[in-house]
Amino acid sequence: MGSPTDLFKYFRDIHQEIQDKEPTYAALLTAGEQLKETSQLPADRDNLQEKLDNMSQRWTELNTASDDRAAKLEQAVKLTRINRQDVGESFRVPYDELAQHRAQHRKRKSLKFAL
Repeated sequence: MGSPTDLFKYFRDIHQEIQDKEPTYAALLTAGEQLKETSQLPADRDNLQEKLDNMSQRWTELNTASDDRAAKLEQAVKLTRINRQDVGESFRVPYDELAQHRAQHRKRKSLKFAL
């Protein structure tokens, strides 16, 4: 799992898992709000609100980090593809010239032996 493409594929699955948990997060947040509203003690309400705020902040940070990493890995994959194309093109031309030169050399060599 060393290339950017492999890393992107691996991370894309993790990123999707995080996104798939959005309904669970929303349901948990709703349940927490309902529990807070039915709480009799102000200290319990404050404690629940603190926990809900903490969960919301962590969820936001997780999504932001996941989105950022996905964007960076996608860019790395694009750059890798561009670099491979550039390198491939820069080697292809000399390789074609070398192959043509070798073919001409073989032709001359076979003509010498034929004479």
